[in-house]
Amino acid sequence: MSEGEDMNERLPRSLQGLLRMTAQQAREQGTPSQFEEMSEERRKFLEEAISSFSEDTYVKRMLKCLEVLSKEDVEDDDDDSKEMAFEDLDSMVDLIDNANDLHKIGGFPIVVRYLHHNQSLGVIPVLLQLLDNDTVDQVRIKALYALSSMTSNFPEGKTVFLDNDGLSSLVRALQAKISKVRIKSSSMLRSMISESLLSEDSTIKEALVNMGIVEQLVSLLHEQHELFHEFIADSLAILSENLPKVVQECQRPQLQLEKILHERIHELEKEDKEAFETEIECYKRLLAQCFGNTAYEMDSSLR
Repeated sequence: MSEGEDMNERLPRSLQGLLRMTAQQAREQGTPSQFEEMSEERRKFLEEAISSFSEDTYVKRMLKCLEVLSKEDVEDDDDDSKEMAFEDLDSMVDLIDNANDLHKIGGFPIVVRYLHHNQSLGVIPVLLQLLDNDTVDQVRIKALYALSSMTSNFPEGKTVFLDNDGLSSLVRALQAKISKVRIKSSSMLRSMISESLLSEDSTIKEALVNMGIVEQLVSLLHEQHELFHEFIADSLAILSENLPKVVQECQRPQLQLEKILHERIHELEKEDKEAFETEIECYKRLLAQCFGNTAYEMDSSLR
């Protein structure tokens, strides 16, 4: 393959790409000691690169996609063309420069309005099925990230999530053997609890208590320490600070919560007190709320 043919295969598609490519070639070839006439092959390559940039930029492609998405539905074929437009946009906005350009050209409002589209594919139920049943770890992780994005500060998405028993799926994900699934599901649970307090919506809190969430979360704390335990402890602390029933549940002797909290504080302070400072504070908040302010004091047998 000639040098020119190889260059044609990697023509840049954006101005940033053109500049990066030019700088890279300059570094590879070094700075010439004197000016030389440009070879015909080099001239042809640069002309094609600039032509490619001017004729088919990412911005122009995104504008074409937005034009398709802005049209009113007339025929069934419109749905297919709009799905293709979304797929094309998705492939482009992986690059942060393109995502910024999409915002600058007014693309976000056009895209967001499709969250309310009457041809919604019912994505949340599908994602919940993937989270519960898929055997590929990465699929379950991506499903969790998508569910989190669709429900965070978005009441309509949260309603669909709850109507499809999403809380049960989320709690089951906490039992997974995959660390990333546990971290993301516990983080999402904590966020949902916090948002429900800000909105004064008791639906999520009451649903969690009714499904025995306290016992399930405490049982997770009894396992060998993992990073997701911080979110578990914070969730329990938030619930106990707002629901007397949760405090009563935490105080049940069978759960041995006070004992495990003391042991975990001692363990983390010994391992790296500074690194686990936030997590330790969650345990102390939970101790104070459920067992009194003096509960921080470490039992002498643990020192």
